[in-house]
This record gives sequence, C-alpha cells and structure tokens, in this order.
Amino acid sequence: MTEQQVQQPQAHQPRYGPPAETNGLAVASLVCGILGVVFPFIPLIPSILAVIFAGRGKRQIDSSGGLQTGRGLAVAGQVLGWVGIALVLVAILGLVALVAVSTGGSVEVGPVRDLR
Repeated sequence: MTEQQVQQPQAHQPRYGPPAETNGLAVASLVCGILGVVFPFIPLIPSILAVIFAGRGKRQIDSSGGLQTGRGLAVAGQVLGWVGIALVLVAILGLVALVAVSTGGSVEVGPVRDLR
C-alpha cells in the first residue's frame, strides 16, 4: 500500500466585507430636522432641507446593497422636517388670525375713488 497524503478539511472562514457606513445625507437630514423644530426663528429652510436630504439618503441606502446604514436616521429627519413645516404653517395661520382679531375683522383700505 502506498502512502497517501491525508488532507485536513478546511474550516470555512467567514468573509467579512467592508463595514457598513452611515449615510451622510441621513445624518444631515436628522440634524436639519432637529434645527427646524428646536430653533423657531429659522424653521422653514432646515425643515425643507431635512425632507429633501431624507428622500435622497433613503434612496442611496436602499440602492447600496447593505453597504450603507442610517435609514432610521433619514426617516426621523424626514418626520422632523414635516413637523417643522407644519409648525411654520400653524404659526402663520395663528398670526393671520391674531391680526384679523386685533383689527376687529375689518381692514380699512382707504377711500374708494371712482375711476370713470
């Protein structure tokens, strides 16, 4: 009988890919959403940016094939962005109602001239 080389079975090594990175637009969306809700004097611009960044960030995360994370950050930023926009609309309606009540519901324009 000849000597045969016996090969030891190879253990399957798990393959690791590059670590998943957090999407930058998702983080920017969350930051803008927080700014739009927390700072009442500049709410509209950051809130609109939060909604835009969140949409783009979610699309990038979905198309990355698992290489990017942060979908929850993007969703939170999008929700905060819409809340900030709603707060601005409520504030504008409140201001209009306050002006209407303070003027007694009537606004005097001035004398009407006959243009004939």
